[in-house]
Amino acid sequence: MYSIRRYQELGEEINGGVMASPFCLSSCLPTAAFAPAPVSRWATFLRLKPTIRLSRSMSRLDDKSSWAGRRFQQLIAGSSLHALTTAVGLAHGETGAVNEDEQEEKDDEPTENWTRELGGAWVQFGDGATTIKVSLPSDFSAIRIINLPYFGSVGYVTKILSDVGVAISPDDVRIMKTAASDKCSAIVKVEDPTFAKTACGKLRTCVGLQDHQPVSIPVPVPAGSNFHQVDCRQVHCSWHRPARSACLIFESNEIARRVFVKFIKGKYQVLGAKATVKQPVARRNDKPSETTWVVELTGLADTVEAQDVMQGITAIDNPRQIEMGEPSYVADLDVDSTLIKSMLYEFGPLERWDVSDSSKGRRIKAQATFVEEAQARDAAMSLDKKALPFCGTGKLFVQLVTTVKFKVSTRVYDVVQKQINSNKAAWERKYIRLFALSPRGFYRILKLQGENRQLVAEAQKNLERIISGRVMRIDGKDLRLANLKMDGNIVKRLKKIEEDLGVVIIRDVRASQVRVFGPEASFAMATEALHRLIQDMNVASHLIKLDQEAELRWALEGGFKQLESQLGRDKVVFDLTSRHILIHGTEKDAADAKLVISYRETGSLGNTSNSQMECPVCLCEAEEPVYTSCNHVYCGFCFVNMCRAEASTSKDFCVACVGGLGSCGKALDISEIHSVLLSETFEDVMAASFASHVRRHPDQFRYCPTPDCSQVYRVASNPTALSTTFTCGKCLASTCTACHAPHPGTTCAEHKGDESGGVAALNKIKQELGIKDCPRCSTAMEKTEGCNHMTCKGCGIHICWICLTTFDESRACYDHMRGLHGGIGL
Repeated sequence: MYSIRRYQELGEEINGGVMASPFCLSSCLPTAAFAPAPVSRWATFLRLKPTIRLSRSMSRLDDKSSWAGRRFQQLIAGSSLHALTTAVGLAHGETGAVNEDEQEEKDDEPTENWTRELGGAWVQFGDGATTIKVSLPSDFSAIRIINLPYFGSVGYVTKILSDVGVAISPDDVRIMKTAASDKCSAIVKVEDPTFAKTACGKLRTCVGLQDHQPVSIPVPVPAGSNFHQVDCRQVHCSWHRPARSACLIFESNEIARRVFVKFIKGKYQVLGAKATVKQPVARRNDKPSETTWVVELTGLADTVEAQDVMQGITAIDNPRQIEMGEPSYVADLDVDSTLIKSMLYEFGPLERWDVSDSSKGRRIKAQATFVEEAQARDAAMSLDKKALPFCGTGKLFVQLVTTVKFKVSTRVYDVVQKQINSNKAAWERKYIRLFALSPRGFYRILKLQGENRQLVAEAQKNLERIISGRVMRIDGKDLRLANLKMDGNIVKRLKKIEEDLGVVIIRDVRASQVRVFGPEASFAMATEALHRLIQDMNVASHLIKLDQEAELRWALEGGFKQLESQLGRDKVVFDLTSRHILIHGTEKDAADAKLVISYRETGSLGNTSNSQMECPVCLCEAEEPVYTSCNHVYCGFCFVNMCRAEASTSKDFCVACVGGLGSCGKALDISEIHSVLLSETFEDVMAASFASHVRRHPDQFRYCPTPDCSQVYRVASNPTALSTTFTCGKCLASTCTACHAPHPGTTCAEHKGDESGGVAALNKIKQELGIKDCPRCSTAMEKTEGCNHMTCKGCGIHICWICLTTFDESRACYDHMRGLHGGIGL
């Protein structure tokens, strides 16, 4: 046993500042060491009873043959309490016990940090879905340090680097531990391309650190976000609760067999639970003439007593005596689960750890999520059916679990729920469970979970088929609805179709298709009804663009309402995001609308809306309303379209509120946008934001020149310096980051000299064809029709085609052309 003084020193250490780690220090301190008040409060916080826990916990930690004992022996000699808490696998802030029923409904998604891997870069997004930071693998460098002490911590790694003059942040370090090894390793990734070279050079010159063998490694690139991605990083752990047996002793074989049968049929139970029962066995007593009959009940909870068994049996069948066996072991959920967790930590760090505290089942259950899939697989293979560290006869069961998640519109889920439920029984026979988490605004999260990856993948395909709906086609051709949602009368007719047939009809803007969701038997009728609706609305449509700011302001301040009153509400559709008015009607209706707009009143008409429920995009009463944090309301469809349309604007990408007649301008919280959009749409919006950022910053980023390759690289900041070659990780094409041409092995000057003749010929052909390069990003442009205002598709800048002057806004370009060139070229 260790001295009281040594335990008190550990107590002083925890009181001195390491108290943040939730290790159960009270389980390894003798009673005399509980004098300091903070330690007693710590024990109280953990709901522990030190005097009860003392003998069992001390025996574990002092037993050198046990895993926990050996680990504690190593630590107690001089390691800090922080290392001791690490040894048992506990970290500050990790989740503890949870209710098993609640666990099924809990979404275990990690906290969203709004970072995605796009084009081979880490892209961080902020409010308005704006791109606020782009980091490329070339901006980082990384090293691996091996042969670290098993209990080497982040602080240890930062210290050895600091000792050689290399300062890093603790967030740059990741400790890696493997099974069957008394050493660990660390990966250090720093946002500095020269870090790896500097750190390796300095560490190798240090005599005391040569065993660590630091080496430079490729920078780990994170995977992108995908809600339909199979995740195999979780394991389910379970072990039997303490159990005891009860021997029911009868004087008559007839009564013993009768009781046996009643226990088999469930007529007799113990505390409301069916018990496992063995056949009656004869027992010879001291007197040869006396024979009793024993019926043994097994697997009873460790808290069951003789009177609990007797209460479940009627008086006529009462046994003469009940002999209770000893529990298989003494349970302590805190200590037991900590030891199980420490066994998992042998294979790698955990992202999550949840323990069920339900007392209904015969097993205690826990879920662990590793950082890497390989770690989870190794843990399941090595630990399944391994002996429990706290019960020699018990076994630990560890199963690798495959999980796949889906984000589904609440409207869609409501109409496909019966189809999903009809598959649940078949999935459950294959040990695949489906969880439908509680609605989160406009969507729900569905989870499929099972131990057989292939079977889960098959269930995934089946579920995807249900929640993806079916494309609506007539005679093999897709139905197309360009402006269906914008017309109030058509929307009412569409909703009538949905209500009558129990389906949901949604436009897939990305694929320019219409999908129907719900009972498959209704798909044909829904398609026919929608086809008739399209034919009815197939009157002439006329688009009037509001290019001038004065025209847009007129429409917002009452002009659109004026058009509605003159032409009829069903004939006029307004869309603020695309800045146009759509006229459903005859040529005369369109001419009348243009006449009203051209002779618009110069003064403000005032906002004629009296409804606070008016959508600022279409100026109609909001349908499926979406409320923003700035107290404006949108149609659900208009909100989605507004987010999508931001990519087509020429200004910096930012999804901002257009409420208050366009005067609000508040960048919408990214969490607010995420809560409304489906996952696919949200990912599309972020990808569009990044693409816009790349286009508008050609001096910083360029796309790989290979057609259809989406990878990006950072432009060399100093073109006069030795150029850096970018090798695309997707198509393996090599490009100079200074002059953006492939010339491996030669300088930019040499390359330009070689191709000077070709450049001259190209310029001559471009001049003959009327092709000009964007003054900002050098994208080739050709003007085929329209005015002399051009918008570069490469960087989004506004250009005067006559003199190639650039502008940030279209209005400034038009003012320039009218003032300098006498008109806009029409």
